[in-house]
Amino acid sequence: MKRTRYFVSAPRAWGWACLASASMVLVVACATSNDEPPRETESPVDGGSKLPDVEAADAADASDARVDGEVLRCSGEFCLVDLPNAAGYGISEWLFSGVYADSTVGVWAIANGVAGRDDGATTQLLRFENDAWKVERQVQLAVGSSARNVRLVSLSGNGAGKLLAVGVSDVDGQGVVFRGDAAALSFTTEAFEADLRGSWFANADQSWIVGGGGRIFRSSAQGEWESAGTVEGDFSCIWGRGPNDVYVGGSVFDPDWGDNFGAVGRLVAGDGGEPSWLFARFDASFVQPFGVHDVTAGAAVEGVSWWSAAGAFAKSAETETGWELDAFQPPIPLRSFWARSSTDVWAVGDVGRIYHYDGTSWKPLALVFNGAPLTANLTSVTGSSAGELFIVGEGIALRRKAP
Repeated sequence: MKRTRYFVSAPRAWGWACLASASMVLVVACATSNDEPPRETESPVDGGSKLPDVEAADAADASDARVDGEVLRCSGEFCLVDLPNAAGYGISEWLFSGVYADSTVGVWAIANGVAGRDDGATTQLLRFENDAWKVERQVQLAVGSSARNVRLVSLSGNGAGKLLAVGVSDVDGQGVVFRGDAAALSFTTEAFEADLRGSWFANADQSWIVGGGGRIFRSSAQGEWESAGTVEGDFSCIWGRGPNDVYVGGSVFDPDWGDNFGAVGRLVAGDGGEPSWLFARFDASFVQPFGVHDVTAGAAVEGVSWWSAAGAFAKSAETETGWELDAFQPPIPLRSFWARSSTDVWAVGDVGRIYHYDGTSWKPLALVFNGAPLTANLTSVTGSSAGELFIVGEGIALRRKAP
């Protein structure tokens, strides 16, 4: 395939001491947009997932009804997961924006209500228990009469019980950081200086967050946030292979065009060994002549990395900074990736799109529930080392048990 090179902005260095490298499989957490109301679908059962309708059977046919119901709830290896009654939390529909599986504390998720319809609600932290999602707590900034509702858009973890989510206050758009120890059920919610859209753990002790205004932050050894760079633009996702191999995605400003264009920055070794950011911008002529070009999600595993944007899906070799179009081009931008290994990578996106990479190529999965194809917008995917998968989206949650 012909390699396509991109305009690369002059690298800007922000000096900091190099950190010890760590070998990690990527788990990326990016912002999801819930500003648009989801498409109209059948009303959920008891406020839960969009479950298929199963006609009541009489006592003689009870066994058959259970079998038929299970078939309608499952497609291939994936089954629908029950959700709490959304109305009980002031929400008309569960809009999941992140999910994370931790081998030590189980599987967690964050969900919001519909913007403009559920303005009195705040983000809910949920936990997967006994084959169903249950609300663990509501997330608010401050307490008492000064409490403000929040809208969290990204969830990540360190694999050892620590969770991190970011977003903004519903009241004034101020940045919000939610983090803590899931094993101890000890969490804090802090106001932040920038609106935040993406989070990621580089290793068990270091986390990164990104957001509007081209702001990039990382945690210090003391757990405080320190700036790791500022670029004129906006970032919505961050991923990588470890503390010294980090990518950010979103858009950067081009003064010649007077507009933002999709871009990916990579932390690379600069002169003297100090790391600096090298940005590749993807101009409108490549992605699409018009429209939104923001990079929405990315992934990095051994040997290759990818990013996704509206109208383009690109990859890069591990040792290079140039990008080329992947042979596989999904019809929609992807919202989330999760990798168990370099030969087992999953990605999800709008309109029920699910894709799997087997080390050679990407392949789509078509799921059907109640005789109709899955069409809900999917926002996040995670899994376990054993191969169990969890996918969440707008009004829906799916699970694949470990093979």
